[in-house]
Amino acid sequence: MFVSTAEEEDGAVASAALRMAGIAPVDTVEEMLAAQMIALHGATIDCASRAARAANDVMRNENLRLASKTSRAFVSLVEALDRHRRGGEQKVTVEHVHVHAGAKQLWGAYRRAHRGLGKNEGDNPMAHNMCGAKTRRGSPCQGWSMPNGRCRMHGGTNPGAPKGNQNALKHGRYAASTIAFRAEVNKILRRARDAARSQNVER
Repeated sequence: MFVSTAEEEDGAVASAALRMAGIAPVDTVEEMLAAQMIALHGATIDCASRAARAANDVMRNENLRLASKTSRAFVSLVEALDRHRRGGEQKVTVEHVHVHAGAKQLWGAYRRAHRGLGKNEGDNPMAHNMCGAKTRRGSPCQGWSMPNGRCRMHGGTNPGAPKGNQNALKHGRYAASTIAFRAEVNKILRRARDAARSQNVER
């Protein structure tokens, strides 16, 4: 899919053929789902590779976001293929979880120590997590406190502006090649969602 030379294209075709043989579709529907799965896998690997080679955080996050979307779509197609092969049968397992007294005591101690959500901290159990500085209205500030006990508006630590001129950074997110790549990945995602949705409708 995302290849540039004849040698890479031949390798991609051979790899896709091996994956298709591994999935072993037995009818037309399985062949379509398998083809979408192979395309999504290639898109995921390509997005992850682009994220690893990204020159800045903007492009890295953009490619990681696309890789996450293609991965989720791949899982939905795997589930659709499994439902198709099982004939739409579903297995539901209901289990009961019991929390014993010792675990409840540990959980209560953790909440009191780390979140201030216990029942014995006074009228307002979350008070020690609040700023408490006097506002213009005379009431205590309800903002979350920083490590020094005050919120960011009443004396909390402020690292200041980031170093370097990030506003002038040319990250490449809106370059023509990046937009074309994103459009191709989104096209594959739409086809995969349509295939998975059609399986849900049929069942």
